[in-house]
Amino acid sequence: GCVIFFLMIATAFLGYVLPWGQMSFWGAEVITNLIGAIPVLGEPILIWLRGGPAIDNATLNRFFSLHYLLPFVIAGCVVLHLWALHAAGQNNPVGVLIPADRSKKDMLPFHPYFTLKDGFAIILFLLLFAIFVFYQPNALGHADNYIPANPLQTPAHIVPEWYMLPFYAILRAIPDKFGGVVAMFAAIGVLFVLPWLDTSKVRSMRYRPTMRTFFFIFLVVGVGLGWCGGQLPDAPVIPGLGGVVLLDGNLNSYLWLTRLFTAYYFLFFLVILPFVGLKETPLPIPATISEPVLTGADAMPAFAPASPEKKG
Repeated sequence: GCVIFFLMIATAFLGYVLPWGQMSFWGAEVITNLIGAIPVLGEPILIWLRGGPAIDNATLNRFFSLHYLLPFVIAGCVVLHLWALHAAGQNNPVGVLIPADRSKKDMLPFHPYFTLKDGFAIILFLLLFAIFVFYQPNALGHADNYIPANPLQTPAHIVPEWYMLPFYAILRAIPDKFGGVVAMFAAIGVLFVLPWLDTSKVRSMRYRPTMRTFFFIFLVVGVGLGWCGGQLPDAPVIPGLGGVVLLDGNLNSYLWLTRLFTAYYFLFFLVILPFVGLKETPLPIPATISEPVLTGADAMPAFAPASPEKKG
């Protein structure tokens, strides 16, 4: 799942460059320069990716080819993801461990129950997607991207697309260039080790009120990072209000608010999640999924997991 997420971010960025407007060009300039910040290997990789020392038509051709090829890689990862789901079975939102005998009351076949649920979600997404495509195509775009790319004219405020804003905010929060690159990729990389960071024996936050509170704060921080990523770093968070002026900015600025959010982002994964998992006393959990739902009735629980497929 994390690999698919990372590939989708890469595909979206490559597609964002293809219109070759001002934001596309300078977005490519900023992001590719981040690769150059890697010691020793950064510069050769940067020249290989761009097709030369600067962004030009060779870069556009390479990005177009990669933008075309990566969806096939994503499709392959999705197939592997579904295969793993069918082989091992699905987790359940309640977080209750399934008994060793895999009671039928606690399991549902993947088809037709979960295929219908997934199909319904896909239809809702396509409807929302169609609204933007056919009725509001410019709603999430930037006006500067209608200006043809000009390497001699830098936009006053370079802003990536909305789905990259949280990571862009983390990048800007670190004053050191290489440190910002490390922090941005670490924000994605920490998701790969998430199963080992959660030390609690109880999977669901339904029975972990303390962890649930920290998680809701994390959601607010995620939205806040996205908002800060679209603002000028030196702009005041509260207009008209003074603040403590430090060497690199005012405390009443989006730069320092972003740093606060970035600190909580990493603290949540690296400190709060493992520490609370060890110290928190969870609420009592039922022995099976069917106990709190069925209460003796012979019916399927709404949040039962998908059962693994069985060979012929």
